[in-house]
Amino acid sequence: MALLGTGAHLVGHGNGGVVALLAAARRPDLVRSLALVQPSAFTAATDRPLVAALLDRVRGLAPTAAHDVTPERFLRESTESVGLPVRPPRCGFG
Repeated sequence: MALLGTGAHLVGHGNGGVVALLAAARRPDLVRSLALVQPSAFTAATDRPLVAALLDRVRGLAPTAAHDVTPERFLRESTESVGLPVRPPRCGFG
């Protein structure tokens, strides 16, 4: 719990990033810092060409059932869809 006047440090990941954004927008006087990791807020900016292109690339990539998702498939689709190269998995430590 933050003391009045000092503000809280908000961190949000995925949909939690959207919640942190909403909290900060409603009460900016209580927020000292805001860190967002992959906020799921793309649909708020669909009028932006870069965001529209990203959404076009990833549309339809969701598997139809949870058992369809292998670690390899998740890695490939979550990186290729945003234009990143897929690196081969590493085994072991070091």
